[in-house]
Amino acid sequence: MSKVVFRHTDLKVIKLLLKELGKERYDCALKDSGLSQSKPITMHGFFIEWDEGNIDLHYTYPSGRSFKLMTVLGMQRIPFEGWELVRKL
Repeated sequence: MSKVVFRHTDLKVIKLLLKELGKERYDCALKDSGLSQSKPITMHGFFIEWDEGNIDLHYTYPSGRSFKLMTVLGMQRIPFEGWELVRKL
């Protein structure tokens, strides 16, 4: 059964959000997710997802595998506009 989530993929907004997070938080999130050995190389796989009250930063690798990096609820750079409704399997 699938469910509906909101997704934001604007790279300008995601870059601002990553700057707000800072290098230390970002590196810790990669380590906690088990991705410290295979860090994202490009910005094109990043997206923000809202699901059941949580706003999370995700990354999808070119192979198609997607990982939740960290929760970003409460950050200043969360956008109000530009969210898309996506059906998630």
